[in-house]
Amino acid sequence: MASQMKHQQSNPEVICCPASTIDTASDDSSFQQLHVLAAAESAALTKQFRQRSLQLVAEQQTRVVRLKRKNGAVVQGCDIYIGRACNQGGWHLPSSKWANPFSVSKCGSRKEAVRRFEQYLLSRPDLLAALPELRGKVLGCWCAPELCHGHILAKLANA
Repeated sequence: MASQMKHQQSNPEVICCPASTIDTASDDSSFQQLHVLAAAESAALTKQFRQRSLQLVAEQQTRVVRLKRKNGAVVQGCDIYIGRACNQGGWHLPSSKWANPFSVSKCGSRKEAVRRFEQYLLSRPDLLAALPELRGKVLGCWCAPELCHGHILAKLANA
């Protein structure tokens, strides 16, 4: 392919043109081979571009992770902590404005605690106005990957 491209650059008679203008009845098989190679390379580059674009979109989505430490080192951190105050296990985290005021133990279930948090959040114009600060961030809590109030925050931040 490189030698063919070099030939194309050094030979002014070789002109790139849209596939629809190629005379397929021509006996110039080298030109047709070049076209096939160029089309295959173009398809491969398009696929790579799409994959990278999807990866970038995924990286820009707000997501929730569970914070983790191992041997004193943080192995899963976050951009924004969204939990209640935590001073155990080597963590010293203040309560976040995004913390869920409804505990699972007081609500009876994780689902109920998250449902109440969603109602609470929707009734707080100050927090709704601050949601853009969560866009594209990694939110840290202790629940994930289980159902978590962070999933509500991520859903609204990504909307």
